[in-house]
Amino acid sequence: WANAVFSKNVPKGVFRECTCQPIREHEEYSPVDIFRNADGMWVIDFGQNLSGYLKMRLKQPEGDKIVIRYAERLFSDGRRDDNGVEYSRFYPETPYQTDSFICNGKVVEFKPKFVYHGFRCVIIDGLNAPPVADDYKAVFLHQKVREIGKFSCSDEMINQINKMGRMSTYSNLFYSVTDCPTREKLGWCNDARASAEQMLQNFDIVPLYKKWIYDMYDAMRDDGKMPGIVPTAGWGYDWGHGPLCDSALFELPYKIYRYYDDPEFLIKSLPYFKRYLAFADSHADENSLIGFGLPDWAGPFRGSDDQAPLQFTDTMLIMEF
Repeated sequence: WANAVFSKNVPKGVFRECTCQPIREHEEYSPVDIFRNADGMWVIDFGQNLSGYLKMRLKQPEGDKIVIRYAERLFSDGRRDDNGVEYSRFYPETPYQTDSFICNGKVVEFKPKFVYHGFRCVIIDGLNAPPVADDYKAVFLHQKVREIGKFSCSDEMINQINKMGRMSTYSNLFYSVTDCPTREKLGWCNDARASAEQMLQNFDIVPLYKKWIYDMYDAMRDDGKMPGIVPTAGWGYDWGHGPLCDSALFELPYKIYRYYDDPEFLIKSLPYFKRYLAFADSHADENSLIGFGLPDWAGPFRGSDDQAPLQFTDTMLIMEF
């Protein structure tokens, strides 16, 4: 600690109690398959995509290094498929979705701290014997949010889609509503806005939403400008923002009111609504059309001449507010 210094760039905001549900280990999954891949490493498939980490029990000589790489999907030869060049392009020198463990010569049960991953499979390098299934578990980690809605029907494909949606929701609840448990783990507001109704119908999500709305207040600049991700360390104000994302500030309090007859955050948000709308109006052209930030993100025609014009989508959203 002799070389430690006080940071002058400390986080701003209001110190307040976090009253939403905590993050907890929810469930453990056992392996459904174990095999070697083309690189000679052991692959353990847990049969389900989830957010969390590997828990393992092993004994190897002191100093042996075990490297665990987490994968959502694999190539046919068992190597990790990192979505083409997406991850290597953004993180060329980073051990992406990787944990390391140094053995001490004793029987040890290991699981990482202060990290989680999105995965279905783990690829393990450094084992000196084939893995025993009972010694490896995938731990499902997420905000401890209760399911309050159920759905089932006679069509098993629809039931499976419903299950996938619920698992995806749980895998993105980490003190905000994130976009993925793998690469970014960021609270993208456009994603959360689009899925708000589904979450309110299926989960006890309001405590987390209320916590996150306070984060939106803290993230808003004095002129009303919002970042596309909340919370942020400074990124997202000049790209990834705009009404498509910022509309979560309006959508979440309104949906809470509609579903729970709870006007608390509509009232608390009013000065932030006004500040933001003044900022948005400052971007209007001579025809009162507004267009800044992200376009119709992930729409069917994104990047083509048939894409919805930015001024159309932004102005319609502002009119909705």
